[in-house]
Formats: sequence, C-alpha cells, structure tokens
Amino acid sequence: MNRVILGLVAMVIVSTTHAGTVLRVDDDAPAAGDGSTWATAYRFLQNALIFASNPGNGVTTIRVGQGTYVPDRDEANAGGTGDREASFELLDGVAIEGGYAGIGAPDPDARDIVGNETILSGDLLGDDGPDFTNNDENSYHVVSAVLVDATALLDGVTVTAGNADGGLVGSPLRDGAGIWIVVGTPVIRTCTIRENRATFGGGMAVVNSSDPTLIDCSFTGNVALDDGGGLHVDINSTSTLRGCLFTQNETSTDDGGGIYTDGAIELVSCDFVDNAAHSSGGGVRLSGVPETPALIVNCRFTGNSANHFGGGLLSGSNVVSLVNSVFHNNSANRAAGISAGSGELMAFNCTIVGNTALTDGGGLAADFGTSLQNCIFWANTPDQITSDKIFPLTTLFCDIQDGWPGGSNTNVDPMFINEPLGDLRLQPGSPCIDGGLCVPLPSDAADLDGDGDFAETFPQDIDAADRIVSTAIDLGAHEYQGPIGRPGDVNRDGLVGITDFLLLLAGWGPCCPGDLNVDGVIDATDLDLIVGLLGPCPPGPCPADLNGDGVVGVDDLQLLAVSFGICDTCPADEGQMITPLIRACPADVNGDGIVGINDFLTLLANWD
Repeated sequence: MNRVILGLVAMVIVSTTHAGTVLRVDDDAPAAGDGSTWATAYRFLQNALIFASNPGNGVTTIRVGQGTYVPDRDEANAGGTGDREASFELLDGVAIEGGYAGIGAPDPDARDIVGNETILSGDLLGDDGPDFTNNDENSYHVVSAVLVDATALLDGVTVTAGNADGGLVGSPLRDGAGIWIVVGTPVIRTCTIRENRATFGGGMAVVNSSDPTLIDCSFTGNVALDDGGGLHVDINSTSTLRGCLFTQNETSTDDGGGIYTDGAIELVSCDFVDNAAHSSGGGVRLSGVPETPALIVNCRFTGNSANHFGGGLLSGSNVVSLVNSVFHNNSANRAAGISAGSGELMAFNCTIVGNTALTDGGGLAADFGTSLQNCIFWANTPDQITSDKIFPLTTLFCDIQDGWPGGSNTNVDPMFINEPLGDLRLQPGSPCIDGGLCVPLPSDAADLDGDGDFAETFPQDIDAADRIVSTAIDLGAHEYQGPIGRPGDVNRDGLVGITDFLLLLAGWGPCCPGDLNVDGVIDATDLDLIVGLLGPCPPGPCPADLNGDGVVGVDDLQLLAVSFGICDTCPADEGQMITPLIRACPADVNGDGIVGINDFLTLLANWD
C-alpha cells in the first residue's frame, strides 16, 4: 500500500479544519465520511489512521463500530488492493477502541466489546476455511506497532486471520501474524487475538528491543510453525502481561505452545489452558540467556501438553520467581508440571497437583538450582519430583506426597475441595492451613483468588483475598479464607478458650522467630548462637529449634538464613513486585508485633 497516495486521498476527502479529537469508523457508513460524527463516520479504519497520523490534526481516539475491517481497504480502494503487507498501524498518542454500537443503534456510543465485536481481519478475500485453509493471500501482520511508545493503545478489538508465512529465514514477514511489535512499547488491552498463524509468534511477535504491556487479553487458537504459538518475545525484548488468557494455542515443530520468550517477562494473574507444544513448554517456554528474569505470579497452568519436557512450564537458564501459582492436569514425556533447567527457579506457595509424565518428574523435574517453599505436590504421576543428585533442590515447609528429605516437609493429605475438578482450595481442617514459613510475596500480598480486572485497576495492586488470614501463611496457592472468629480465636476453631490461651503463651514476646538474642534483628549473632547449639535439643524449651523437630540442625540454619533482616512485616519498596519477607505472628491479636498483655486482655474479653 502506498502511504503517500493514501495520504493525498485522505486530504481530498476530509477538510483540514476537521473538528474534535475523536474519530468514528463504521463499516456500515456511507461513502466519503469524515469521521467527525457517527452519521459521517469513515467506512474504513485505514482512512481514520491516515488522518490521525498527522499530529497537527489532534486526534487522540478512534472509535470503531461493530463489524469487520480489512487492512488493504480504504475509500480509494473499497474492494481491496490484495497487498499482503498492508497492516493497521498503531500511532503514538492515539487510542483505537473497538466495541461501539455504531450507526443505527439507539446510542451509537454504547460500548460492548463482546456484543458489538469489532474484528480486524487479515482475510483479504473473505474466503478462509477451517484450520487455516484458503489463507495464502492473508495479511502478513493484521496489526503492527513500529517505533511507537506507551501512548499507542489498542483496546477492545478482535485480531484474526493473519498469516505470516513470507520471506526467507530472518524475514519479518514470518513473525507476528496477528500483531507485530517492533521497537515499540504499546499497550494492548481487552483484545482477543485468535486464529492467526506464523513461523514465530502466531498471535503476536515482540522484537527488536520492544516492551509492550498486555492487559486482560486472550490468545486463542493461534499456531506457530516454529516457536510461540500465542506469543513470541525475542532476546532483546521484554513483555508485561496482566490478566491474560492463553488457550488452545500450539506449535507445529518446536517450543512454547502458549508463550515462547528469549527475553524477560512478567506474568501476573494469567491462565494457560489446553495449549500444546510439539516439542517442549506446552504452556510457557522460558529460554533466556543466563540470569534473564521471569516473574510469574498468581497464574494457572491447566491441561497443557508437550511431547518432550515441561507440559506446563519449561525454564532454561532464566532466574524465575514463581509465586502463588497452580499447575494441574498438565502432561509431557518428562516434567509434566514444571521442567526447571540450568537457571535458578524459586517457587513460593505453588500447588502442583494431578500432572502426568510418561517417564519421570510428574510434578517437577529440577536439574539445577531450584528451591521450593510452602508448596504442595500431590497426585502427580508417576512421581512428585525428580531432582538432579549433584545439584539437589532445596525444600522448606512443603507438603510432598510420599515424603521428601527435610525436617520441615510433610506428607499429609492437603484436603483439597475437589482435586479432579480442579478446585484446589483447602477444606476446613486441612493440615496445610497456617503451615508455611514467611516468604517473598507480591506487593499486593494476595493469594491466587486475587484476580482483578486489570483494564480498570492496572497498575494498582490487585483487589484480592488476603494471603495471610490467621497466624501464618498456608501452604499452596490458595489461602484458606474460612471463618476467622472473634479477636482472640487464634486457632480459628470458632471458640476462644484454653487452646488459644496456650498458643498465646507460647508466642509471648517479640514476634520474630529466629531472633535468638531478641535484639529485633536476625543476623550473624543469631547464626553464631544456633551454630553453637547444633545437636539434639535438651529437655525444656529449645529456641534454636526453629522447625520444631527436636534437633538444631541444617534445616534450622536454612530457616534462619532466609529470615535475615529486621524483625518486622516488610512492606514492599515502591515499584517492586516482590517484598523481602511477609511474616505472621501467632497470637499477635492486635497486630502490634508483640504478643503481650494487650493480646491477653483481648483474649479474655472474648473468652467463651
């Protein structure tokens, strides 16, 4: 498409004194509209984009009515040009908004992105069949974002029928059939990216130092012949995704059914359901160079599959923080839930349940530096965890079926509400309630049920269920939200009585387990004290036995080490996703950091 010619056409069609900053587009509009009202809306989105591309016209928003829009069409070429390189190009300072009722509606400005679907389609001839048949002539990139910043917004549209199958190896015509982002930081919000096909990044490709933000988007039925069925991120780029859904995306030959990324990535409250990789990483494949960061918080990996490794997640040499996430019913030849490679994977409060591998690593295969804390591994087949014996993983306060070395770990039925149906919340009386250790958590301190509408709340914290409800954090991704009872009901049994009194007495003093010299800081002095006490506990209280197994040993040293710092609840530093520690204090009824006389009086006042 010749942009110069189209620009001249647009100047002829519209007045240079175009009023207002909002343009309107409706495929049912009469010819030669100027976009200033719904009655005079543009018929073609390309004409609106051409006019808006001149900053002097002051356009900030393009409202697009329900209907289907194809990138090779404009007022001068109403039947289309057949140009496969034609694309809807995002612009700095301009929001493209779909879902408007448009012409003929009682309120044309009424917006419903589901009921008034706005479709941006790469099907230039309108003849696509199922399974990508008849798509040889489709657009290489339905939408493109080239050299744009975060003021470029695509909101509330469906992007479909792209086919990036062009060029030789390395050609950009092979990447990002639905959306192609190059040296860009746009915001993509409440969009559906479905049934696009490319060599890399069927739904979307993020390349050349790009850093987009995706909010409440869904990727469905996209295919990559190579890597990244839904999304592909190259080595120099990063991406932030919040509240996104990846379902039924796949790769034909390689990795990352849902997402393949060589770059840094942040996934918050995203779901990966029924994605498939021909090779590895059915849900997500992290493939960054050493120390490339990946943050995965409050995510669900369900029903994903891989023919080789990592049905749910495969991490390579990345540094991965995995928090409050669930892996359920995933499958692979090896490492059905998680495959942890040569990098560092730190998993906190995750639930890995009901995954199936053909060989080993039903829940997890850990080949290098992996640490687990407050996690649940249950009902995985044929085993829960496979670990490299040279670089064994570290486990603290985990519930692992059939047991795992470490005095703080348990092997007890976690009592899920309904594991076969995927309801992995804890029942009342579960031994996993209040069974964890203080851990790094997201700044919102929410559990997995803290899903939010990120289109409304981003970048604010999630409005969520509390991560710590009672005396300590629970094991797994779901914090038990059952009855808390009156102040003083420390054990949440519905009664304030002798058991609560005993718990209060047991916690009397400063609330900082591990602060052996009670100076308000866990540091080298406490470490020296615990080293001097290594061995069986003598009769009576044993303050250095932090895990309560009757022995002061290496597990206690590990617990002490992860708690180094000032004895206080640690609020998040501004801008950080992970806090240093979140601590709970048994029997600290009034939350002042000390179990003392005020807690005692509160308990007495509520005694049954």
